[in-house]
Amino acid sequence: GVQTCALPISKMNISSNLNTAYSSALGGIQQGQAGIVKNASDIASIAKPDSNVNLTESLVDLKVNQQAVEVNSKVLASVDDTVGTLLDILA
Repeated sequence: GVQTCALPISKMNISSNLNTAYSSALGGIQQGQAGIVKNASDIASIAKPDSNVNLTESLVDLKVNQQAVEVNSKVLASVDDTVGTLLDILA
């Protein structure tokens, strides 16, 4: 048969969880973008004669920040899908 959830699900709880996920993902995207800008600036500064930038470290950090933006974008898309599904259910 069909199983039902024994736990009460409140609209407030769902809203709070979605807001938390949205805020966290948005913050992660912003941090990743800021890191990408810094990494790009560091990499560009290598051309300067007095540069002490470690190219390998900057490239690895750039990739890490890129992945952070991608992952947090997926979380944001999941939140959007969840909200859409909930609105469909309530309609």
